[in-house]
Amino acid sequence: MRQTYDDSSLPSTCAICKRRFIEPVETSCEHYFCKHCADQEHLDNHKCFEYGKPTNGLFKIAHYLGLKMEREARMNPSKSIDIRKRIH
Repeated sequence: MRQTYDDSSLPSTCAICKRRFIEPVETSCEHYFCKHCADQEHLDNHKCFEYGKPTNGLFKIAHYLGLKMEREARMNPSKSIDIRKRIH
């Protein structure tokens, strides 16, 4: 049987830039940011933007968040953006 994942608790926007995610990453304390935002924040402050826990600059790809974004884009193509056009 295929296992499903409830992504309703996953955020839709980055807590740092307040926009839809570009290359979402996850911290060890389970907070989500755009990769660029997380990297920039790490340069200024070596802690999680939301929790304050040290990140050591280690972020993993937010796989489930990426799947959620893909599904939302398929369901609402008029609201999706071309991420190649979005520049930080």
